[in-house]
Parts: sequence; structure tokens; C-alpha cells
Amino acid sequence: SDKTGTLTQNKMTVTSCFTLEGLVQIGMEYKNSEELKFLAKAMVLSSDASYDNGKGTGDPTEIALLVMGDKLGLDRKIIQQSSRRIDESAFDSDRKLMSTLVEENGNFTVYTKGAIGNLIEICTLVLDGGQIIHLTEAHKKSYLDVAVNMSDQALRTLGVAYKPEKGKIDPSDMEKDLILVGLVGMIDPPRAEVKDSI
Repeated sequence: SDKTGTLTQNKMTVTSCFTLEGLVQIGMEYKNSEELKFLAKAMVLSSDASYDNGKGTGDPTEIALLVMGDKLGLDRKIIQQSSRRIDESAFDSDRKLMSTLVEENGNFTVYTKGAIGNLIEICTLVLDGGQIIHLTEAHKKSYLDVAVNMSDQALRTLGVAYKPEKGKIDPSDMEKDLILVGLVGMIDPPRAEVKDSI
């Protein structure tokens, strides 16, 4: 049997987020910190999908990230109005990463999302409780352990990082010396009739 769209709904849903502040289950009670909101914002600004009035267009994974932003209290309209994508390094299956260069109120920022194993190798710093600190082996282990635990629960994981820039840079320079923000776990829920079909 085929899986996507046959056994599953082809409707990815973010169920958990991780930053160095801890693991948060979306839908359960949690402290909505600035770090969590920044994680969602970084995911939104490195996305090509759209989602309005309950309808999404684009990749189901990216639509799930926009829905997550809404659940975490982001005002995506304000974010989109105050930011402009200058350039990007499109996703490819070798890097397993996608990067965008965004201008926000005269400030330039690179946002990169993708496979946490690949992303962590191009990060030198990490966001921790609002502070930017050196990324240590212990930090890497924390992230990779969480990613493994999420995978064990059948969740697909996606990490995100960023870095401020002084202006326009070449796409080949985007994915270097990044600041790791966090990762999310998402699942494509099974269709209601799957149990009977099997």
C-alpha cells in the first residue's frame, strides 16, 4: 500500500517544539516564550507556503509550520508586511536545507531550516534563554537526542537557525556560522478509515 494520502491524511501537523528552554507539546499547556515565538517566526520566514482562512497552498510541511505560527500567537500578516525576501538558497536533497535572506525594517537576516543533522553542522552559536552563546558538543547532544526521541515517536523533525547580516550576501555564504534556534516534530495523521482498511 502507498502511504501518503492513502493511509495518511497528507496534512502534516506540528505536535512539539524544542529550544534550550525545553520541550513544548503544542496543544498542551505551555509557557509561550519569546524564544518559542522566534522559532515560529524563523520557520514562517523560510517558508514558501501560504495559509489563510483554513486553506493552505504549497508543501504540506511548510503549511504545518504556518499553522504552528498561528497557534503560538504570531501575527503572520504583520510579519509579512514588515519583511521582504531579498534572496534565497532553494532546498535540495543533498543539503536538505533551505535558506532565505530577509530584510526587516532595514535589517538583514538569514533564516535556514532543514534536517537537524545537517543544520547543526553549520551552526557555531545557539540561542539560549534570549542569549546567544557558543554551540558546544553538549548542546549538539541535547538537540540530537531530542530529534532521535521525536523520530522514535514517528515524528518528522525540522530544525531552524538564523544569522544577522549587514546587507545582501551571496546564497553560497548563507549557510555558514548560523545561530541554532530550535527544532519541531510533526506527524502526518492516519486517516480515520485506515484501521478498517487494514
